[in-house]
Amino acid sequence: MSQYRPLGLVGQGQYGQVYFAYSPVTRGLVALKALNSQRFPTRNFLRELRFLVGLNHPQIVRCHTLDYWQGRRCLVMDYGEGGTLRGLLEQEEHLPIRLGLELAAEILAGLQYIHGQGIIHCDIKPENILLRLTRRSWRAQISDLGVARIEAELESGGQTGSPAYMAPERFYGQYLPASDVYAVGVLLFEMITGDRPFHGSPVELMSSHLSQAVEISPGLPFLVQSLLRKSLAKLPQRRYQSAAEMAQAVQLAHDVLLAEGKQFYPLFPKSNLWFSAWQPRQTYGLQQPISQLVTLGEKVFGLSADDITEFSSGIGSGVRLQHPAPIKQLWPGQHTYWYQDRDGRVYQAGQSVPILAVESDSPLVIGIEAQGKWLVQARQDLATPLKIIHLASQNEFYGQLPPPTAEPVHLQQLLGINPRYGLAVVESIAGDTSHFYLFNRRAQILLTTGLPLRFRQLTQAWHNPWHFAALSPDQPQAVLLIRLKPWLVQRIILSFQPRWLTATPWGYALANQDTVACIAESGELLGGIALPTPLTALAGASETGLWLASWDGEAGQLMQVEFSQMGLDLIL
Repeated sequence: MSQYRPLGLVGQGQYGQVYFAYSPVTRGLVALKALNSQRFPTRNFLRELRFLVGLNHPQIVRCHTLDYWQGRRCLVMDYGEGGTLRGLLEQEEHLPIRLGLELAAEILAGLQYIHGQGIIHCDIKPENILLRLTRRSWRAQISDLGVARIEAELESGGQTGSPAYMAPERFYGQYLPASDVYAVGVLLFEMITGDRPFHGSPVELMSSHLSQAVEISPGLPFLVQSLLRKSLAKLPQRRYQSAAEMAQAVQLAHDVLLAEGKQFYPLFPKSNLWFSAWQPRQTYGLQQPISQLVTLGEKVFGLSADDITEFSSGIGSGVRLQHPAPIKQLWPGQHTYWYQDRDGRVYQAGQSVPILAVESDSPLVIGIEAQGKWLVQARQDLATPLKIIHLASQNEFYGQLPPPTAEPVHLQQLLGINPRYGLAVVESIAGDTSHFYLFNRRAQILLTTGLPLRFRQLTQAWHNPWHFAALSPDQPQAVLLIRLKPWLVQRIILSFQPRWLTATPWGYALANQDTVACIAESGELLGGIALPTPLTALAGASETGLWLASWDGEAGQLMQVEFSQMGLDLIL
């Protein structure tokens, strides 16, 4: 019986499927590569297993063991939470030059290692480059050695690999380390320009690789042009003679660009819809700044100082709501909202009896499931167990979050995913790792995983409860899109450092004091607006709008913005 618990399908190819799975023994995620014995015969399976088992390098996807699941043989391998390089290219269209060079250098380091073992990969392409999230960027790992060749083998065999990335000599059955170098040249060309050098049918691609000159943009930096030209030379002897030699040229081009202080990241590469002049659909005057907004249908509730004010569409002014004590925090829900007063008591909107009275003097972290089924709480230092209160029955359940490391940790956030599951985000005090704990409504811990960076805020998606957007102080000019099923992380670079984040029907809105950007759930940057006065809070409004609260130091406004009137392509 397999010790791994498959959680979902990640990808499917001609030879089988790849699942992401959880190991209760190691308390981590792995990839199960389940191979079809009819499409991937034993000879090829043993070949890939032979290659993988003996390899150990940071830029090579590691094979941990062989396992059997549902009668199928599986390779247990590293799981790449960043997906593949193909996914990143589809998301970004083209990568910043610096990032392209960094990824190429890592791929070349992996190739240098396997070439030193006498192995030629023979199928370097974006689909076979997995991405692992790092604190600042991505780390590339080479996967899929199913068609790799041993230099010492006499058999040449037929053409294997992907014609779009194959070196000219590969079409004649020749396998050289320089062939993998050529494939990296094609990859680098695609990462930087957003397109491959050649297109067409396999026959047309072969003709292009053999005889057609590569057109390299003169607008690229000189060293990058030279790098592409040499790595894509038709004759192997005119290319870099090893992955190490090309890696040195990549590092030189990277260091020169860094020294010149070039702008490496595109600003909204997919959208020209940017508005500096616009008119709000509705405006309310404010006597004090609003720090938090919660929307329920046509109403919006604003927290200012210690009070909550209700605003309704079509009514010219807000109504201040009466509460027994000053208000500290709001939690939005699907049909209502909850608030906590300065004394620690938690109330449902419109109710006079608290649903929770905090007794501990230590800082507590509280989360409420969006439908109001249960509330979860725990001390920030995790000195007491996780406590879940079912609000209808008042039944209580307790569960202990296992410490992820021997280092001190603190609880960053508690979230209700749906009526059955919740999520705890625990951060190492050292500040280099965040750990995610999935628990059920009875406070039982189901699985754990982690990411090598800190989080300032996680916000649940509007439509899919398993999707989140997050802000991190380690990547201040980015938003991270996190999918729990399957476990996948996207990193979207922005032209500013967002301070606020909210979910909307079309995706997410991010903002700092003078800028609001709209992104789709897929990560596509849709556009945005410039703000005339400093922002203090935002929230979704209707299907295609936002509520924006601003304050200039003396007076403020609450504005309803309707993006559909501006022509933004918001996919609902």
